[in-house]
Amino acid sequence: MTDPIFQLTLGAGQSMVDRIESTLSDAIRSGDLPGGHRLREIPIATQFDCSTTPVREAIRRLAAAGLVTLAPRRGAIVSAISMSEIEDLYELRMLVEPAMARRAAEEAAERPAALDRLRVLVRSQADQLKSGEVGDGLLDASFHAAVAELAGNMVIARHVSNATQQVEAVQARARRWAPRGLESALHFHTRLLDAIVASDGDGADAVMREHLVEAQQGVLDGLARQAEDAVERPVGN
Repeated sequence: MTDPIFQLTLGAGQSMVDRIESTLSDAIRSGDLPGGHRLREIPIATQFDCSTTPVREAIRRLAAAGLVTLAPRRGAIVSAISMSEIEDLYELRMLVEPAMARRAAEEAAERPAALDRLRVLVRSQADQLKSGEVGDGLLDASFHAAVAELAGNMVIARHVSNATQQVEAVQARARRWAPRGLESALHFHTRLLDAIVASDGDGADAVMREHLVEAQQGVLDGLARQAEDAVERPVGN
């Protein structure tokens, strides 16, 4: 597989390491860089018109987030996540995110800017759905990270962000076989936003649990259908 041509689209105030990390992360989470793809430092540095030093640091950060695996003699490989690992990630999210949703509802009145960010993300998802796009999952991951940030615990927010990024990389592969994923996410995110705005901690907790259960099942069903399709498709098609 040839390396995609990456575009620098982020603010000029960010460092080169930040730009490379963000661009590669988005490409992995959207499925443009699939599991098993090798990240070669020199071609990436050429595309970004920089030395390999910031590329190496960006890849190190991605490895810390679980999106990349550093393999002996092979270098950096985009992580391929197994079914059992998906279940483990959702178990982690189930332990953490409902509590964060509850706390976000309790803190919402004191954090209007963070609450506005949730509103913007939900509107963006609604616009994406109206446009007919299947969606790449990046807005979904951003929403979940924003809920944790609204809760005021940045340490947990980072863990949630890492977990959702890894899940999004898998969901990108499943999305073709589960095209209603965006519609479902918007449904639950709208309900979550309503509960948070109403300072309804119990409601936010319950909606987040329901959302994660359905999201996990959708990903697993989508990947199962993907595997069935690969077996049934004639060689060469």
